[in-house]
Amino acid sequence: MTEPKLVLIPSAYKAGTLYSPLPSNGDGDFTFSRTTAATRVNKDGFIEATGESLSSELVTNGGFYIDTDWTKQNGSTISGGVATIIANGAITSTAANRAVQQDNVFVAGKTYEITFIARQTVGSGKLQIGNGFSSLVQKDLTSEFNTYSFRVVAGAVNSADHIISVGGLTVSDEFEVKDISVKEVLIETNIPRIDYSDSSCPSLLLEPTRSNSQVYSEEFDNSLWIKQRASITPNDAISPSGLLNADKLMGTSGASSYVYDGVSVVSGSVYTISVFVKYIDISQFSIVNFTQSGKANFNIENGTVTSNSATLTEPKIENYGNGWYRCSVKFTATANASVNYGFILDNAIDKSVHIWGAQFELGNFSTSYIPTTTSAATRNQDFCIGAGNAALFNDNEGVLYAELNLFELTSSINTYISIDDGSDASFDNTIAFQYRTNGSLRCYFGGLATSNLLFLGDGTFDFTKNHKIAIRYKSGEMAVYLNGISQSLYGNFVYTSLLGLSRLSFGTNNTSFVFQGKCKDLRYYDTALTDAELIELTTL
Repeated sequence: MTEPKLVLIPSAYKAGTLYSPLPSNGDGDFTFSRTTAATRVNKDGFIEATGESLSSELVTNGGFYIDTDWTKQNGSTISGGVATIIANGAITSTAANRAVQQDNVFVAGKTYEITFIARQTVGSGKLQIGNGFSSLVQKDLTSEFNTYSFRVVAGAVNSADHIISVGGLTVSDEFEVKDISVKEVLIETNIPRIDYSDSSCPSLLLEPTRSNSQVYSEEFDNSLWIKQRASITPNDAISPSGLLNADKLMGTSGASSYVYDGVSVVSGSVYTISVFVKYIDISQFSIVNFTQSGKANFNIENGTVTSNSATLTEPKIENYGNGWYRCSVKFTATANASVNYGFILDNAIDKSVHIWGAQFELGNFSTSYIPTTTSAATRNQDFCIGAGNAALFNDNEGVLYAELNLFELTSSINTYISIDDGSDASFDNTIAFQYRTNGSLRCYFGGLATSNLLFLGDGTFDFTKNHKIAIRYKSGEMAVYLNGISQSLYGNFVYTSLLGLSRLSFGTNNTSFVFQGKCKDLRYYDTALTDAELIELTTL
């Protein structure tokens, strides 16, 4: 087969750039931007943040091997690798309640990963770790040493907000703490996401802006999550992130057992709820909207949806490997209010599941996981634009080909993949695939007006499934192929010459109508391939 002039098979990248293996001189590379962090499924099947790293250690003598570097109060001691914490009440009320503290650790507004080993030796209150008079971590401990890890945002409380302090919520409680570590979470934005969630074959993941409104999305033991006839064991299993941070939800009654929270919604808006769940010894798991009397049931042993009510629509269960499923459902808010929703085990006394990664987002479908701690978090839209130049494209003949899938068939916007002339003020001289809000496909040649329609789909094909599409352009040889089949061209189409093709983008007009979906392969040929070649190229 003829060799393409430009190929994007998602692979190599750096911040701001997605590399094209052809042409090898870099003319086919895409400019990429997002301006926030984001997650993907890596080649090992784990969910990870892109462009994320940790700073060097910010705590001095976090191993407590010598009695230096920490200010001690209330009889607290440091000896032999252990800090004995004697609580004097909430560290948020007065500086005198900080059992041990160290200066010059935090900077307000920055995100940190705090890791420590600890146990409770006296009392039953909570261990607290904070900065200034702000509590960053508030944790129930057991009598055995366990490892704990948290992501927190340092608060700007007063001039002491750079201090790390450790104490306890209840007077006279005692704790033993070892190996405390604080590192800043460093995020490099504008990193393209090469995602392996579908298979061993990677896809370029391009998503719209979304926010996770659910705080403490991985900490179901936090007091914000209300427990009814249920208990939470934190950090009980390896989560889809590959870390020991999944919680165990256990039923403590023969009736329904659940955890729930309330999130504010806007009347008439569509929201999607999702959570990762793993079977232990009870197969039925439910997502419930208590406020609107909606319930969706899932079998997390065999990965099926079993039922749902009318108010919770389009329940979905996705296999993330290692026994983990992501269960999701959407609903339309009926009032401006706080919606109470949660996760239920029915008739589950002493029965359990593992849960991780709750997400509550405004939109018609669940997107990649957005972790949260003390506040909601936002992932901005992906832009991948501007590959090629005038020397690479042929105005007179060629082929635009893509292998991809959409997230949904009823997107709130029309999305495109296009070649144009580089003029942001005009849609002239454009070749494009357009995925419509009604779930149909249109192909354009010469511009984006109705008079430029080359192919008009009827909306019967499910473009959320992987498919291959190609446009061949040449006077007298125009064609559209979808999954190996030649499509009937639009009856009113009239061929017009193109002038000055110079860039390929996941969108139109450079950053308008940005494509939303996953792309496995994108190619441009500067010659008109034969019918046989197009059949071979587009056959699944």
